[in-house]
Amino acid sequence: MFNGMLSYPSDAEIERLKSMISFYFPVYRVSVNYDAIGFFCEIDEDELESRFDELRIRMRDAGYIPILKERKGEYIIFVKKYPKQKFRGKKLNLIMFAITLVTTAIARMFQWAGYVGSEGIFTLENFVYGEMFFSIPLLTILGVHEMGHYFMAKKRNVRASLPFFIPFMPPLGTMGAFISIREPIPDKKSLLDIGIAGPIAGFLVAIPVSVLGIILGNMNPQVSAADAGSVLIIELPIIYRLIAAFIPFEGIMHPTAFAGWVGFLVTAINLLPAGQLDGGHIVRALFGNRAKYVSYASVFLLLGLGLFYPGWLIFGFLIIFLGLNHVPPLNDVSKLKPDRKVFGAIAIVLLIICFVPIPIQEMEPVHDVETSLFPGESNSTVGYAGSTVYFNFTVKNNGTVTEDITLMIPTYPVGWSAYFFEYNSSNASSSFSFSMSPGEYRNMTLAVEIPQNVTSGNHTVGVLMSVRSGGSESLLFTVTVPPEETEVSGK
Repeated sequence: MFNGMLSYPSDAEIERLKSMISFYFPVYRVSVNYDAIGFFCEIDEDELESRFDELRIRMRDAGYIPILKERKGEYIIFVKKYPKQKFRGKKLNLIMFAITLVTTAIARMFQWAGYVGSEGIFTLENFVYGEMFFSIPLLTILGVHEMGHYFMAKKRNVRASLPFFIPFMPPLGTMGAFISIREPIPDKKSLLDIGIAGPIAGFLVAIPVSVLGIILGNMNPQVSAADAGSVLIIELPIIYRLIAAFIPFEGIMHPTAFAGWVGFLVTAINLLPAGQLDGGHIVRALFGNRAKYVSYASVFLLLGLGLFYPGWLIFGFLIIFLGLNHVPPLNDVSKLKPDRKVFGAIAIVLLIICFVPIPIQEMEPVHDVETSLFPGESNSTVGYAGSTVYFNFTVKNNGTVTEDITLMIPTYPVGWSAYFFEYNSSNASSSFSFSMSPGEYRNMTLAVEIPQNVTSGNHTVGVLMSVRSGGSESLLFTVTVPPEETEVSGK
């Protein structure tokens, strides 16, 4: 247990340690082996947690680490020397943060250019807006998450570093952030509090970021201009759907709204009850050694989901690589109070409302534009010389991408006149061009002017709708002009 000791501990060192421990816990026996010293103690369970933490801090300052174990009804404090540690200064934190600001902004330049339909990608405007509307909101969520861990560690008198941000490639430009816990966790309460503090803090920031992103998107909604290739579909977690129920949004997701979405996903990933994740800390505090079974089940579930979303395979193997079993706290004997277990319920709720089994999926675009008559209307009518008849029809985009559409009138009788206007609008034209986003529809009217010198019979007017991405559809309208005597007799 004496890591780093080059010789057997002296009697003076053993007595010094015994005196230090006896101040908090009466020692009735000392066991000295070649690799460990164990102090058998009497404890008061009501004061165990506070007294052990005081001992831990005192021994830390003296260069030792105490580890409390229970074996066959006896309580033993094993002691080992504090390992020599060398930490980098805060300058590295600032450098990594600055680099991550750049990589996230560059990554978002692609998304911002696509969002606003910019032809260029590497422009100053895209960089500035990518930084403002994506990088800063996302890094704020990640930073607050890690600062939640940091401040809770400080509160529990556990040494920890400031956040390290990890720069990465697109599409996010970062692999997140982490803090370094620079000493063992003292007890289950500290393990639980430090583990849950980050997800709660990040979650509370992701909510206003998402709301702001939806509002910004609604102020200037954008639609997908894709007419070829694949389309990325973002699955919304329960919490995002609840927000959208109060603040509906249209068009493609604004970069700030996407940053909020990433924040919720990060919260869910960290709360997975496996290994060294925040969720792993929480279940270890709640279930002790039995937490390893929860960890195994979680990774098994991730690998199963990986059959549908490959990202979970990578993440599952990463957890396995880092270790499925969680290191116990120094005091693994003290039990959590019942009110502390409420945080376990909070963690479960956050995981459920933030997790999505398939976060992003790639789908081939669907091109489906149709024309149809108004309900109850016909494509044929009776018209008289010198009159104007009207046909009402709808153009609807049932596909998944924006379509550029043109309406034309290629077929109509010689001497006749025909034109379009949008329903309840006065703008008229014989050719009508417009763009339609997915789910959008337009109510159109075809006006047909019948000349004075018209012959009786059935006359056909054709409407052709062409779509730029390919395909066309036509509607045929029939105008029946009755013989003159029928017109007279009917008056």
